[in-house]
Amino acid sequence: MTTERGTLLATGSGSSAAKAVGLTTVITALVYAVTLLQQVLYARALGVSADTDALGAALAWAVGTTGLVGTTLATVYLPRFVRAAHAGPEAIALRTQATTIALVVAAALLAVTVLGAPLVATLLAPGGDAVRRETLAGLLRISAPLEVTWPLVWLALGAANARERYVLAAATAMLAPLPVIAILLTGSPNVQLVAIAYVGGTILQLAALWGLVPASRPVLARSASPSQIAARDLLSVGIVFALLSLIPFEVRGLASLHGVGAIAIADYASRLVLAGQQVLLSGLLAVTFTRWSRSPDAPSAAAIDSVQRTLVLVGFVGVATILVLPVVAVDLTRIVLGGGRFGSADADAVGTFVAWMAPGIAGHMLLMVAVRALFAADRIGPLIAAATAAVSITLVVGVLAQVVWGLTGVAAGYSAGYLAAAAVAVWAARTQTSNDAARRSESGAFPIPPRDASVLALHEDVR
Repeated sequence: MTTERGTLLATGSGSSAAKAVGLTTVITALVYAVTLLQQVLYARALGVSADTDALGAALAWAVGTTGLVGTTLATVYLPRFVRAAHAGPEAIALRTQATTIALVVAAALLAVTVLGAPLVATLLAPGGDAVRRETLAGLLRISAPLEVTWPLVWLALGAANARERYVLAAATAMLAPLPVIAILLTGSPNVQLVAIAYVGGTILQLAALWGLVPASRPVLARSASPSQIAARDLLSVGIVFALLSLIPFEVRGLASLHGVGAIAIADYASRLVLAGQQVLLSGLLAVTFTRWSRSPDAPSAAAIDSVQRTLVLVGFVGVATILVLPVVAVDLTRIVLGGGRFGSADADAVGTFVAWMAPGIAGHMLLMVAVRALFAADRIGPLIAAATAAVSITLVVGVLAQVVWGLTGVAAGYSAGYLAAAAVAVWAARTQTSNDAARRSESGAFPIPPRDASVLALHEDVR
């Protein structure tokens, strides 16, 4: 009885997990509706031009660099914070170190973005002319505060999810697009004002998270006990996400070789794809990664089964995406984004790019699930291999395919890269779960780790 209750605490019941996933997915769908409204207004107000090329590249830089920092910290910090949830001093130590690292790295990125804007602009848009690079450099400086605010958002969301405040964490994302929507509704927006609005949206979301979930606030406690996050963990996880963060830069850099508006086309397609993936996966990943992380050394039968079933489910969704999206992508893009300064030719170009991305979308979804499972099991080697495959194949295939298919060849590179990475990561995740299942059958059952025993004792006292 004690063991069963301990396991329940360590893994959560299947029904409660399904409910949490369902509620979070519903909220994420509402967030998507708000984000989609932002995208529609953005497309119709700004269209496809040299300015939207520059804004798309600037935001890609902010997302890529801050995503590297935020995702690395959240991935390393979340499992430990979940297991330290009932240990005050340890939790404070973890939050202190995570906050310190986030602020130090964010300050460095802020300085690089502001001071090195001309060089960064050249690297992001190698095919752009001097005017476009100058516009891009200006937008990089305007959006530079995102280098600080977005990592803090990542940490706050991680802390909220660790406390199982999944729905609330997801709901705060509805606030971020509101300043952008307000600017776009004025009737005379420009890319500089939109960049400022993106910064304002992150501040609004942070204020909500910090106000509603006190545990998500940054902590800099001098008296904190020694930290539990090893530099080795941060470095290994950072390598994985550093490699994956290169893919958006590769896509937009290759697109810049195809003339004015090509970066914007790739950017619109990537935004639509990312928003759809968030609806499908955000709730699932937030809940499952938190629960898979509770006992990496002693995974329960429920956790093992959850990983396997999740991979199969997302695999079916991926196959459906590959079959359906190429058929409907162009028409959907015309319906959703068409109008205003976003013409039918723009919609056709974006829709075609999305259609060629379809296999990569399926691969990316599978990769994200496998990545969480392998991180929860502390299997970093296969992740580095998968990320290396994604980056190298995206670049090589993109360079070669664009010679034959033009801009859509860049999307083909994206698809090839993510399919290869997914194959590596899914194979490793399934091998890991099979090994865990074999260990369980040989030993009968894993013992309760000491940290779970302490939680169990606390639960017994409450009862």
